[in-house]
Amino acid sequence: MPSPAPAPRICFFIPYGQQDAKGYIPSLVIENEPGHDPLKGHGACAEAWHWGATYEQARAICAAENARRGISAEDALTIVMSSMRAGRRALDVSSPPFSSPAGGRFRVILDQLPVPARPGIHLEPQADGTLIILEESPDPEDAGGEGILGVATQDGAGRWYLGCQSCRAEISETDSGMCVPCRQDLELREREERAWLWS
Repeated sequence: MPSPAPAPRICFFIPYGQQDAKGYIPSLVIENEPGHDPLKGHGACAEAWHWGATYEQARAICAAENARRGISAEDALTIVMSSMRAGRRALDVSSPPFSSPAGGRFRVILDQLPVPARPGIHLEPQADGTLIILEESPDPEDAGGEGILGVATQDGAGRWYLGCQSCRAEISETDSGMCVPCRQDLELREREERAWLWS
């Protein structure tokens, strides 16, 4: 008798801009399930969860809560990416405008961004309106794998720029999808988690 499939992992996630007057509101993301569930409370007497007045504070609390539940920063990113891929399948992105890197309504946005003109690069809309820039892996052994190049972000003047996936600061490189400070912060947290696990 085959063993049952492992239960999907769950992590907390802070979508950029998901906030109200009291602060940022976390979401729950379930591995391989599309979308996220903002913890806004259900029922007449319920209140939303608030994790920090700034995005940086909210991200720090989110990382700490995930770690407390045994979910590393890398695990959380894997869970969120699996949810994005599931959402992409649910949107039937095999048909335009979602799948076409050379056409469709997102071509105009991609043309304004400093991303390489390679097959497999596309924009993926999220439930909160975020446009994630993804690139399909060219490695045949990594079928279905995708990397985040950044976030298509629009400034107050209507100009589109390549934004960091964490803080939305403008970036010029696409190798990690993050600005240098956020990448260094992630690397530091990962080193601290490894040191804690081996201590």
